[in-house]
Amino acid sequence: MQAMANQLEAINNATNLEGKKEALLKHLDFLCETDQCKGILGQLINEVVEVRTNGNELIVFIPWEYTENDDEKQYARIVFGEPFTKTFHSGVPESFRHVFSRHNGVAYSFVFDWNEEVEYYTWRFFGVSEEGKIDSNGHWESEAIEEGGNEEVMEFLEERGKSAADVQCVGIFDESQNWYLLHPMKRNARGENAIVQFDHGDCDMESNAPFSNGLGGVVIRELAYWIRNINEG
Repeated sequence: MQAMANQLEAINNATNLEGKKEALLKHLDFLCETDQCKGILGQLINEVVEVRTNGNELIVFIPWEYTENDDEKQYARIVFGEPFTKTFHSGVPESFRHVFSRHNGVAYSFVFDWNEEVEYYTWRFFGVSEEGKIDSNGHWESEAIEEGGNEEVMEFLEERGKSAADVQCVGIFDESQNWYLLHPMKRNARGENAIVQFDHGDCDMESNAPFSNGLGGVVIRELAYWIRNINEG
């Protein structure tokens, strides 16, 4: 905790944007799982135009790649929440604990002005509740798994006395229309249940390739893709 506080202080104390970006890169290194992660994070940090802190909360602004002109430029306002300092529930994967013990939840919304009030997040990994459980905040509609068929997944769950309601939703993306789930059958490179995208349109879990990275690597890649159209696997 003290190390994180020192890193945030270094961001605050930097006298220019380049200094803040350098301190930010060091601070967010905890998200990196591979050298590729570091490269993608470096590209993303290079686009940062403003960095702020609010206690142990971190707020970063990056121009949205798809803004049509300077007069209507939008920015992704990325919020890294305050750290979770209590005990995690046993069902929370290790890569999630690693991230949430530093920043409990990561989210962004698009704004035209850096001081604009935010009403909702278009993209988000939820973080954990006071009880240490991943909290989908009512965003997840588990019946969508059954509606999409997903016979192999449903059979796997039923054989273990479980249902679609036992599939964990860990985040939302694409204007909050779609979900990040923990795949009940597939594992990532760390041996955890892999994060997989689930589209509300086709509700097809079985055709989507899950992410091989843990949460930190997924956060880096998805921020880079959705904000700056950086797609490097």
